[in-house]
Amino acid sequence: EEPEEVIFLLLYKRLPNRKELREFKREIRERAKNFPKEVIPHLQSLPKSAHPMSWLMAGILYLGMYGKQDNYEEDGLNLIAWSNELIANIFRIREGWGEPIPYD
Repeated sequence: EEPEEVIFLLLYKRLPNRKELREFKREIRERAKNFPKEVIPHLQSLPKSAHPMSWLMAGILYLGMYGKQDNYEEDGLNLIAWSNELIANIFRIREGWGEPIPYD
């Protein structure tokens, strides 16, 4: 099973067929391109001594402030799509690995 299959199952209460899975993966990739860049300066202002889970919680809150669509399904799909970039940015910033690398 692929992670997207499990996400689809959790959202729609059934496993996707091949076409649905392919379209769902494409949709997640497209949504990932719209990661709200306004979140990055907020992450950069967090104390590096804070626990990584606190950073993740703060990042999710910032995503909600800058990317909210007022639609639970849209907001949920966006959060799923943006979580990889959020986590990567948290690690880059916390570890001092330079500026976040933009998602293309």
